[in-house]
Amino acid sequence: MKNWLLSIGTVIVFSSDPSLAVVNGQSLGRLYEEASKHVVALQIRYQKEDGSIGFKKATGVLLAKNILLTAGHNVHRKEIIDVEAIFSQHPCWGKNSCAETRALVVKNIVHPKYDDPGERDVLGPPVNDLALLKIAVDAPGAYSAVDLPPHGPMESSGMLGGFGMSKDLQFETPLSDFRLRARELYLLPDFKLGANSQFSLDQSQGGGCAGDSGAPAFFEDKAKFYLAGIFSRVGVDPDSNRMSCFSEGFYSDVVHYKDWIKHAWNKLESEK
Repeated sequence: MKNWLLSIGTVIVFSSDPSLAVVNGQSLGRLYEEASKHVVALQIRYQKEDGSIGFKKATGVLLAKNILLTAGHNVHRKEIIDVEAIFSQHPCWGKNSCAETRALVVKNIVHPKYDDPGERDVLGPPVNDLALLKIAVDAPGAYSAVDLPPHGPMESSGMLGGFGMSKDLQFETPLSDFRLRARELYLLPDFKLGANSQFSLDQSQGGGCAGDSGAPAFFEDKAKFYLAGIFSRVGVDPDSNRMSCFSEGFYSDVVHYKDWIKHAWNKLESEK
């Protein structure tokens, strides 16, 4: 199976002192620190078929103090009641029972060709799976906007930051497990951003999972991290023929969508 990205790192769940996390003899505290400045938890409140209220967990990344980028499928659903951004590395989830900062999403713009049947492979992930969100108040001062990427090749390291589960799709996972994690990513030498609308990632060593929808992939170039992709969904494991977090991950390529992102961003900023 050909992939443009190869993950050779390990899924990292950081403790209260992330600088202690070590993979292959190297501290990943720097990666966690970078992710914690830009990555935001999203809680999606929706109405179930039986009329009860449910909550879904997802991830977004700050483009500006009041603008987030995430996966389109997080908000493109009729049953959604509202979406909250949670500014915490260890969210409480559910009703706000902690002293954590939350901001309600007041407007969103989903890509106009989200999941266009004319573009989508029947067995593939949603296409154009992106949305921009505007929140009611600015993010806390500890958070900052991420940098959009340049065109062309980048150095062979990076990370994924999100609030997904570390195990495969096990829906009995306790809420406390859905906390900010960073995973180390490595690129193949011929990888180039912007070559296609999506890129794929071999997740046999770990990667995006439930709760990571909308999570950013950051790639490092000249000692600076750039936003490169937005996690869309996992692939199907060929042995079990079931979706698995250890099969393949699909990401929307931010360079490919940079013009649309800027257009939607300006529109949200101009609307009162």
